Amino acid sequence: MDGGESPLIDPAIFHNNIAALKGVDAALADRLAGLAIPDSVEPCHARDGEATFRIRDADGRTRWFGGSSVPTASAAGLVSSFDAGTGNVLLHGIGHGTVVTLLLRALEPYRGVVVLETDPLAVALALRLHDYADALRSRRLVLVLGQPETLESEFTTFLRTNEGYLCPERLLVWPWQTPNDSQQLQAIVERSRNVVYAERSEALAALQRQRPAASAEPFPESPRVAVVALAASPDLWDWADEVVEAGRTLGWTTGAVLVRGPGDCHAVRLARQVADVGPDWVLALRASRSELGTVVGQDVPIVTWLDVPGGWSAERTQRLGPHDFVSVTSESLKETLRQGGVPARQMAVLPHAGGCADAVANGAKPREFDVAVLMDLASPDPAAAGITQQTHQMLWCEAAKLIRREIDSFTTSRGGAVVSAAEEKLKLALRDAGVRAKLAQGIGTLLGPALIAAELVRRLCAAGLRVHIWGTGWPAYGVEGPDYHGPLPAGDALRTTLGNTKLYVNLGCSGQVGRAALIASALGAVIVWRRHPADRTAGGVAVLMEEGTDYVAFRSADELVRTCLGMLKNENSRNKTADSAKNRHHGNHRMPDRLCQLIANIRPRDTENG
Repeated sequence: MDGGESPLIDPAIFHNNIAALKGVDAALADRLAGLAIPDSVEPCHARDGEATFRIRDADGRTRWFGGSSVPTASAAGLVSSFDAGTGNVLLHGIGHGTVVTLLLRALEPYRGVVVLETDPLAVALALRLHDYADALRSRRLVLVLGQPETLESEFTTFLRTNEGYLCPERLLVWPWQTPNDSQQLQAIVERSRNVVYAERSEALAALQRQRPAASAEPFPESPRVAVVALAASPDLWDWADEVVEAGRTLGWTTGAVLVRGPGDCHAVRLARQVADVGPDWVLALRASRSELGTVVGQDVPIVTWLDVPGGWSAERTQRLGPHDFVSVTSESLKETLRQGGVPARQMAVLPHAGGCADAVANGAKPREFDVAVLMDLASPDPAAAGITQQTHQMLWCEAAKLIRREIDSFTTSRGGAVVSAAEEKLKLALRDAGVRAKLAQGIGTLLGPALIAAELVRRLCAAGLRVHIWGTGWPAYGVEGPDYHGPLPAGDALRTTLGNTKLYVNLGCSGQVGRAALIASALGAVIVWRRHPADRTAGGVAVLMEEGTDYVAFRSADELVRTCLGMLKNENSRNKTADSAKNRHHGNHRMPDRLCQLIANIRPRDTENG
């Protein structure tokens, strides 16, 4: 029997991996698919119960595949002690394959794992044990196979043919590898990086030289617009796709330039994609010229659309071009940026839109979710927020006690006041203004909102309401009773969720109206909103919709419970509110409406600019 075939191993895993690999590296896929597994390889269970192989060497001795009899435990130990940094990761050898699996789970979707391997049998066996199909297809896992003397050229070739892929920044060292092994590998990577990055710099300079001259009218009636988003976020991809679609309905020529995976990260690839659109101007979501300076020509206006501050700094302000513009989703965010140095004449409030959600219909299908809460919760652990000193952690924990007494009134702006109250309570004084600002920011935007949301969901469940939750971080708060559905949905999954929801409950403390709330209103889910002072400022919920007619609001935990029970009991009232919100959405809050408003905001200011 072929050593790769056994009841222990599902043959579909290898088949799926090879099919995925064929789409990105057909030659390697064919080579691995045609590799015969020798009789000296025997499938078996490892000591931790995982499927693996025992391999009989020429001298008759046997060894465990990947060098471990307990691959799960050994891989977990290696990965937990490894500092993966912020970029891609390199492995010299695939091992049992479990380390690769754990790294792929831990790294963000724009980061990849590159495996340099000289033993094709090792790769063929690992592909029989682990389902890498999605990672291979998206290039989050890259397999570079070659002889020891050709490995460097193979790696260089990979980087050359995948110009958006960043060279790995960190090397995970196997226990059997010596410091000399690591130094040699790092030298290979460094030489490849130097050669390829020099070529990419030349390509980027050539693209910049080829850019056409700036248009005499930077914002023409029927523009060509590149919609750029640099963060690898499903929510951001969905937002960008809606902008592209809406632009086309207005007669614009639009194209999305997105970072969907590790192959999209280098500036030369992004610049080439922008050049393919040939934009009159760029709409950058959560980014500005400071991030796009090498990607977008200096003469091409960049219109930033921000829904979070994003660490705006004076340097980012100084780099704004004369025709650049910043759209923000709320008045409070506009004020934050104004204090950060953004000129008022280059800013305007532009709320989120309900996208194209009006095209999705729930029909006569009964709504499955009585109460839906979509919210990530930050960890209650101060270390997770970068608060590491003992006295600062004491203040954090005391702040948590104080916030629990402000369930009905806490807002993100209360962070500084809560820090002061905690200092007074503990008889401590922070003398460093930077430390105080960091602590206040973490308490106001991370700890406080999480504590409030957890407590309000606890009250809803105690009242017997069926609460459905999407988002990370909830288990740390020990809330019993809700139905937990996993991470925040995006795209079609978000629209499906909200289209099956009766009450969309917003428990945030910032007053910011996000995309999900507007999509919910477009799909007939009644918004139940926690009141905030920002509600009646530009971009606030009470400006976008009419309270009591298009949505319902609450101030206290008791009022939240009464409101939800009443709306669920009175179907006619709920449907009336939902229908009113849908009608308002169709008339005012579609993405094409937002793009028309964006142009109206820019043109008067740009005319003044000459």
